[in-house]
Amino acid sequence: MGGGAHPALLTAGRLVMGRLLFPGKDAPTPAWDGPASVCDLIGDDGRIYTAELESVRALNPGMDFPGAPGWEDTPTGPEETAVIVDEMGSELYEALDADPGQVTLASPFLSYAVAKELATRAADSEYYWYLLTRLDAHAAAGGYLSIAGLGLLLDAGVEIRNCTGLHAKAFVVGRRFAMVGSGNLTNAGLGFAQPSNRELAVRLPRSEVRRVQRILDEWWDEGSDVGADKLTALQKQVDSLPRPPRGSHTPGELSNQDLAAVVEQILGDARDTDAGLWIKAVDGTPEPRDWDPDGWFSSHSGNRPGFAPGDLVLLYSKEQGGCVGVLEVLDEPAHDPEFVSEQIGVESGQRWPWVNTARPRLMPLADVVVSGDEMGVKRHGLQGGRMHIGLTEFAGVVRALAAGCEAASPGDRVSFLG
Repeated sequence: MGGGAHPALLTAGRLVMGRLLFPGKDAPTPAWDGPASVCDLIGDDGRIYTAELESVRALNPGMDFPGAPGWEDTPTGPEETAVIVDEMGSELYEALDADPGQVTLASPFLSYAVAKELATRAADSEYYWYLLTRLDAHAAAGGYLSIAGLGLLLDAGVEIRNCTGLHAKAFVVGRRFAMVGSGNLTNAGLGFAQPSNRELAVRLPRSEVRRVQRILDEWWDEGSDVGADKLTALQKQVDSLPRPPRGSHTPGELSNQDLAAVVEQILGDARDTDAGLWIKAVDGTPEPRDWDPDGWFSSHSGNRPGFAPGDLVLLYSKEQGGCVGVLEVLDEPAHDPEFVSEQIGVESGQRWPWVNTARPRLMPLADVVVSGDEMGVKRHGLQGGRMHIGLTEFAGVVRALAAGCEAASPGDRVSFLG
């Protein structure tokens, strides 16, 4: 929900706490103010408040909200059963589209692409949205928790709390939908990536929705608010994590058996405070084996580019609309229009005269592309041909490239240069 403070008695939060206001001392029903939309409560401070029913969950710990208009203690109609779900994303998004209401999501991991989709929906929603997650620096550094994605959700008005020890993945939409399962709020976890993780979930019957909501409410009460300051602090923790020695080997063709070690080495090098992280756009589709053992790229004729030896670069193909590999810069930029002209034409030499050599760190041999949306990159951001990228977003792209290698070349076959 975009804008406006959450209706609460003491502090902004997910529960309106207080006592039901009765019209008389012995009256059996609450005094409802309005047609099934709000109720009156006496707050702990002695004042009377009008609260939205959507925000009321319990009068006392463990006590359900009795008799509120619109709530059903026992669902009407045929008894529902639990449903096994193997595509959590489509199930969740269908519920968000079909059953408007307050949204509560619990997930330790979050990718930028999913955060962007949820933020768009939350900003357009008339209801309150809540996210329980776990602020873990190692998860952020590894590309599993997008700090930029959390920022998007905050900007969209989503309330976020850090829940220590959170491992559950649970989603509640309105009063009729609850799903619990193994998949996080990532493309791989929700079934949108190729390949995706092998996840299972259970869509619960309506009779269990309130129970799931109550458990999440209890965890929310035990959590701590997450704002921009907490995200800044998390980024500082990521930046201060211990760094392994930088990798050094001669590039060559490697198999999927080597992927995990290569990815972890790249991400370890990316945490090096001296290493810049970049996205570099190229016009065509790079041929992977042109980078064996090393290759080059050129930059615009304007100011000298800021690439430095040891920097890591995501190679972005304009033709394919996404990232196709990871490079390591080997030298300082050299102004060499003659070299570029000899390689790809005089006009290109005039337009792109600054040259860097680079070696492949992860260059899929198959057609693997991580889209700009998955990377959190807008086309206008690359109008200058290059831009910096944050560590968590960089890590997410590296892992997505590795997953693409595994999908394109199953088993232990040669799948990439690195």
